[in-house]
This record gives sequence, C-alpha cells and structure tokens, in this order.
Amino acid sequence: MTKKNMYKKSDRTFVNPYNFVSIDRKKIKQENIEETYKDKEELHTGYLDCVLVAKTPLAIPDLPEGEESGGESKHDFFSINGNDQKNPMIPGSSLRGMIRSVYETITESCLSTMKPDTHLFSRAGAEQHYKPGILKEKDGEWKLYKVKEIDAPPAATTAAAIVPKLYKVEKIYKVPDKNAYKKGKKIKVKMELSYRTEIENGVRCLVADDNTKFRMGDSVETEIESGMYVSKLSLVNESDQYVYVGEAFSNKRFERVFEIGKEIGDLRENAVKTAMQLLEETLKVYRNTAINKMYPDEHTGYADYEYAKKEKKVIPIWYQKDQKTKKVKLSMACIGRIGYYTTLDDLVKKKVPCQNRKKLCSACNLFGMAREEAVGGRVRITDARAKGEVKWQKNVKLKTLATPRYSYWPFYAKTNSFKYPTDYESPEVEIRGRKYYWHIPEAAHNKNIYRDLRKEENINQNMQSGYFDLADTGSKFEFRIYYNEITTVQLDELKWTLCLGENRLNGNSCHKLGRGKPLGLGSVKVCIINQTERKLSPEYHLEIENNLEKLGGMLHKQYKSVKEIQRISDFNIMENKKVEYPMILCPESMQESDRVKKNDLASHNWFSENKSPKNKKENKVQCLPGILSEDPALYYYEYMDTSKLNSNRSNTTQKEKNRR
Repeated sequence: MTKKNMYKKSDRTFVNPYNFVSIDRKKIKQENIEETYKDKEELHTGYLDCVLVAKTPLAIPDLPEGEESGGESKHDFFSINGNDQKNPMIPGSSLRGMIRSVYETITESCLSTMKPDTHLFSRAGAEQHYKPGILKEKDGEWKLYKVKEIDAPPAATTAAAIVPKLYKVEKIYKVPDKNAYKKGKKIKVKMELSYRTEIENGVRCLVADDNTKFRMGDSVETEIESGMYVSKLSLVNESDQYVYVGEAFSNKRFERVFEIGKEIGDLRENAVKTAMQLLEETLKVYRNTAINKMYPDEHTGYADYEYAKKEKKVIPIWYQKDQKTKKVKLSMACIGRIGYYTTLDDLVKKKVPCQNRKKLCSACNLFGMAREEAVGGRVRITDARAKGEVKWQKNVKLKTLATPRYSYWPFYAKTNSFKYPTDYESPEVEIRGRKYYWHIPEAAHNKNIYRDLRKEENINQNMQSGYFDLADTGSKFEFRIYYNEITTVQLDELKWTLCLGENRLNGNSCHKLGRGKPLGLGSVKVCIINQTERKLSPEYHLEIENNLEKLGGMLHKQYKSVKEIQRISDFNIMENKKVEYPMILCPESMQESDRVKKNDLASHNWFSENKSPKNKKENKVQCLPGILSEDPALYYYEYMDTSKLNSNRSNTTQKEKNRR
C-alpha cells in the first residue's frame, strides 16, 4: 500500500520568529520640504554620541552590498582592513537602515524600500485546478487554446474520461501506471524507444535512446501505448501535438505531449497579453538563485520558454480562467508559481514610497529620498567602532535561514473580516505590515539556539547559511549621529527611535541588527550618552547634555504602531518560550524501525498542511497571531504514518469479523 503522509496538531506550541507591526494604509502625513524647515531659528544642529551593547551575539559579515552568504562560505566580522579583529566595526549604513526602519514605523511613514509596481506571486495549490493549455501565435497575436479532450479508453478510470488529453512520456525508462501503483502493483509499458531528460547548455530537454532531442514547443507525432502512454515520439514540421518539458521534482515520472484543442475565445480584451506579461515576471522568480537554492543544478527556470515563444510560436502552458472577470492566469506547471494582477502598490495604498519633494512623509523629510526628485538627508551616522575588547565566537555555522515567502497568506496577509485570506486578488485583503523579529533571550548564553549542529552529510550545502565570526554577548560599540537643521519634533522622535523610549544601557527595549535575526542573533541596546548642540544666538557656543533621562526623546503623536513596536522590541517578552520556524514533530512513540524520510519531517510540510489541511477533521488553518495577542503561539504538526493507521484499522476490522 502506498504510504500517504498526514499530520495532526500537536499539543506543543512555538512562536514564529517574526511578526508584523501594522500600518494604516489609508493615512500618511506628507509635507512640502520647504514648509517643514521654513523657521530657521527654530531648527537644531548638533550630534548625539551613542553606545550600542550586544544583548545576544552579533553577526555583521564583511560582505559587499547585496551579496548573499551561503554554502560553505566563511564571513569575517566587518572591520576597517578586512580580517582585522582588533578594529571591528558596524557600518554606518547598517545602523542607518535599522534606525530609519523604526522611525518610519513610529511615524506612519512610507515604505521607502518597496519597489514600485512590485508583482506578487504564489504557488498554485492542487485545489486550484490549473488546466493544460497551449499558447499559439496567430496573425501576430497570441491566442490561448484548450488541450484536446478525448473519450477515455476502455481500460481507463471513470475520472480519466473528463481529463484533457495528456500523453505521458517516459522520463527515464519506465512509466508506472498510477492506478496500478496505488494497488501495490507495477506494470511495464512497451516502449519502442526510451526517453530521459537532460540539461544541455542550461536547457532541459527530452532525449531518446537514438539521441534525438525534443524541446519545449516542438511539433511531434506520437505512437500511443495503453491509451495514455507514448511508446514513440517523432519530430515533424507541423502537428497538433507539442512537447512539454517541465522542471525536475522528487516524484516526477514523466514528461508530456499536449494536443491542441479549441481556442478559448470568451476572454476580455488583452487578457492573454497581460497574462503572458505576468508569466514572464514569474519566470524571473524561477530564475532568481537567491530564492531557488534547493536544486540549483537541476532547475533551469524554464529556460526553453524563449525558444518555444520565438522559434516555435507555440508554448505548452497551464492556465486558470476566471468566469466572472474573463481574465486568465498562466503557470509553467500544474502546481507552479503564478503572478497576481494585484500589485504591492495596490495593497499598501498611500504607503507607497514618496516621489515628490512637495509631498514627503516624516521619514523622507528627515532621512532623504532617492527618487527622481532626490532629497538629501539631514542625518549622518558614523560607523560604530568597538569600545574595549571584543570576545569572539569563531567560524560559527548558523542554522538554515528561511527565505521570505510573502505568498504564504496565513502569515503575510490579513482581511478586515473573520475570513482568512486565500489570495491577493480579494479587495478586502491587506498586507500585515512591517516585518520585525522577536528577541530570543536564551540566545545570549545558549549557543545551540543558533548553531547548526547537524552532520555535514545531512546538510544540503545550497541551503546552508555559511560560517560567521560573532561578536559575543556584552560587546560594546560607539557611534555618533550628526543632525543638521532639523525640527524639535524630529529631534525628539529621532532620540526616541534610538533608545526606543528607554535610555538605559541595562534597558529591555532593543533593536535587531545584522544577520541571523530569526535565530536570536543581533539583539542590541542603544543608549544616547551625550548630546552636543550648536547655538548661534546670542553668540556661537555649544550646549552639552549628558543626563540620560533627558536624552530619551519623546513622541508628539502616538500611533497604534508605537504600542506594537514596544512589545516586539521587549527583550524579555519571549523568555521561557520556544521561538523558532514552524516544523513537523516526529512522535516519541515511533520506534527505530519506523524511521521516516527526511522530507516527511521537512518544515515545508507544516506550511502545506496549515494552508490546505489534508487532515481536515483535526487541523484548521492557523493564521499568524498579532503582536498584541496575549498568546502569540502556534501549534506544531506531528507526523502520522497513515499506512500503519490503515493497517491497524484493517486488523481491527478483521478481528471484529472473526469475533462475529
């Protein structure tokens, strides 16, 4: 009997490493920059001296801007002269990003780092019923066609009678019959030629034993075996049948040939053109090596799409049609990535990045704006240099970090009703807000919280975070912030942002900085120890303030976001709680002989089960609790071997029969 994995909700709970500070997407305060700074005599110029203390180990790798870490790469701590641990530093740019992010949050400013017209993507679920289709150019315009539907052959199942015609082509040498396989049997398909997939010059193609190569969109003639299987393929100049070559995945057994059917004509104007543009944006995601780390040598990002489009003018595709809007969505796979018509701009509304110097949010007014009408910032932050001796943890292999998946709606989206979001097209769907990480106080003294203790042979090197030098808990750094002609309100808000309203070195309101934030690294406390301000009246002089309590700043307006950021910045709020990414638990009752495959316990199964529960009786969708929730915990899922459950049920049934 084929083993089908199922998962049940565990009694044990955890807290997801990140959460979101909400944004009011309908409101934003914007001012003309000239209006903000018109009262010159009321403006402030000076600098703030600050101390930064690492509450948990700190990872600030010496990496060029935008470069990714991973694999077996080794990363020294940032310093003046490369690998110089006598002069470790934190770049001013890193500090600036940390400070600006919080300032934007507490002032309800724009999302400055968001790219305009950002498309949203997600993976289509099996329940979404993407159908096979064919895109074909006709008179200079792309048209969408169904795959031809045929009557089921006598040996086929009832379900097969309504399924579009998909000739299954053998991937390597054998093509198992799924219906027979479910019964524990295997059948042999008579093949005149055997076929395999190969990657040649970055393109995945189908190769016959005689070395004939078949690429995406090639016209072919087929000889069919057992109704649904191809026993032989032949290249031809023109045909109604076209080769589809997909990407690799663990249980893949065959490639396909699509036979063209009727044109889908009842679509809105330019529906296919727009859908193809979204599809090509999706291909960029497939080809992004920073996102697709799992199988970099096996995935080509559907590199043959351009060949099929330009050379063959035919693209085998998967599609979903909306009967109400007459729009279509296209995907390169039956359960593949899809692009949404809704953009990130649509979801954040007024929080899109500022573009006009006459309409600047609070953060862009203070820190500047790098758009067409660029505005210089009025704040400059120096590098932070080590104060005293720094204790080191050398060559620390960090646990694998998850890639952000904003397509995971139960965590990244919300609605204004009791329903949980199911996609980004609904008008009531909103993004949850700005992403922040909980502090993990145990990471201050327990290295196992962030170290990867797995053996090398059990690690996919492409998914590894790399090796880092960490400045240990208690390390101190000093930096200075220069401000030039800013308002009293801006100065008060800046100071509050730095110390989060608590200007004490032993305070609990902390920022997050550097790498490994989800693992508990990078919790830092910033304290302003001195303020020096230039005064021009009645004559030039400097005013110095070193009363820590007076240097804590204040907020002239309290938004909901302030209360939320105070909670998630509380260093001790997660004390004695398990903070980690979702995972599948292996039940303690399982014996050594009941070992499960690694993939059965992989974390992606938690997300899949949570989003579309197979065990619908016990499991309900868990949405990410809000920051202000009394209990922000979620439940683990626990592995269940249903083959044993079914066996036990069968034994029980047989015993009952014998008893009767």
